Order: sequence, then structure tokens, then C-alpha cells
Amino acid sequence: MIRNSIAKYIGYPLQDLIKKTNILNTLALLRKSQYWSEDRINEYQLKKLKKIINYAKHNVPYYENLFKKNKLDSSDIKSLDDIDKVPILTKEIVRKENHNLVARNFNMKYVSIGKTGGTTGAPIFVYKDIQDRSFTWASYYRWVEWMGINYYDKFTTLWGSDVVLSDSLLKRFKFQFVHYIQNDIYFNSFKLNQSLYPNIYKKIVRYNPYLLKGYVSALIDFAKFLEKNNLEGIRPKVISTTSESLDLNSRKYLKKIFKAPIYDQYGSGEISGI
Repeated sequence: MIRNSIAKYIGYPLQDLIKKTNILNTLALLRKSQYWSEDRINEYQLKKLKKIINYAKHNVPYYENLFKKNKLDSSDIKSLDDIDKVPILTKEIVRKENHNLVARNFNMKYVSIGKTGGTTGAPIFVYKDIQDRSFTWASYYRWVEWMGINYYDKFTTLWGSDVVLSDSLLKRFKFQFVHYIQNDIYFNSFKLNQSLYPNIYKKIVRYNPYLLKGYVSALIDFAKFLEKNNLEGIRPKVISTTSESLDLNSRKYLKKIFKAPIYDQYGSGEISGI
């Protein structure tokens, strides 16, 4: 329980402080808004739509020209259906307009840059500001709560990370420290093999995580190791799979080995977790 407290009162608040995000307050909003009536949700969405159109018209070069050309103003948005009055933004336009889609004089210091997967063509860069990342992570924490646990509970992650593979000793230490204070022990799935599994098994049993999450293939391989060696003792409350397709047989197998319900998550470079 000590690490739960460290994560809840130090690890996650520290994340907001250092990265200038507002995840925990956004989570509080999402906890309330998930119970709003449909009318209240529509009212909230319409207010946000008007606000973003008004902001874009006065601050974003591309939209200044677009709205002027189409004679569109926030006062023209009277219902959610009026979003159809805004011309669709395509990847081609994003590539062409580039920085014209960024608000004038916007502080880029705390903006992270990602890119699309490129499965439908050449990848494009995606800028994610503080508000975007706050909602992304708050939505993820809320989803963890939907599974019946807390975002600050003990997690074990089987995941691949280039940070662990190629970055400096200082960056790797920082990476591990963040996982520690956020109550997550992390095993790099890019480097997993049968010789490492016995030690990993002992660490996970000792840690006794609430949530075991990771790539489908990594979890399947680890489950096969446990089954082959008749090892028990890893009993998370829930399993979370991601990144790869979870077929019915894999779902049944993981549930049989870990005796826990399974929740499948999908994400993308454009909008993170879905």
C-alpha cells in the first residue's frame, strides 16, 4: 500500500507539475461528465465547438483564410449539425499548410510531436498540446477505473520501448524512476526471452500487481512459459491487452492462465488511446 500512496500523492501529481498538464483535474471532470444527460453533453459539445471555431478564426492562419472565404463565423454555429459547415481537413491539406495550422504565437514548449502510422499513405506529424494530453491520459485513467481498479494501483507492463534500448544511462534511469513512483514495474518486451522469464516471474509474484498489461504476443509467450513450468502465483485482478489483435482463442487462453477478466485497448498515433 505504500507504493500506492506514493503513486497517488507524489507520482501522478508530480507528472502534472513537471509536464504542466492538468490530468488529475481533467479526470475529476470526466468522472462527473460520464453521468451527464444527453442534453447536457450536447450543450457542452456545442459550447466547445463555438469556442474552438472562434479561436481558430482569430488565431490560426489556415482557418482565418478558410472562414473568410466561406463567410463562416462562430455565430453561424447554432447546433452540432452545423459542424458540416466547416470544410473537412484532409491529410493533403495538413501536409500543404503545415505551420499555418498552428495558432499564431502559440507556446510550443510543452507541445509533443507524434506522427500517424502511415498505413494509409505517407505519415503526417501531429502536434499534441497540454490540454490534448491531459484529456488523453485522464480518459485512460478513467478507463482503468472502469476495469474496477485505480490508476495508481500496482501495474506490471510487458511493453517495448526504444528508450530502454538506445538512450543514455540517465534517460534510462529517469524512465525507470517514473515507472517506480507511478507504481508500475516494467519489462521491455523487445528483449524478453525464455532465460529471463524465471526472474521476471519471481519479481511479478513478489510485486503482486492489480493489472498486468502489454502486447498480446508478449502476454501469450509469458503465459506459455508459466503453463509449461506449472507456475502459479500471478493472479492480477485484470489483464489489459493492446497494440495487437486479440483473437478469441488468445482471450480464452490468457483468461485460463491468469484467471482474470481481459480488457482490450486500441490506440493510434493520432489520438492515442481509444
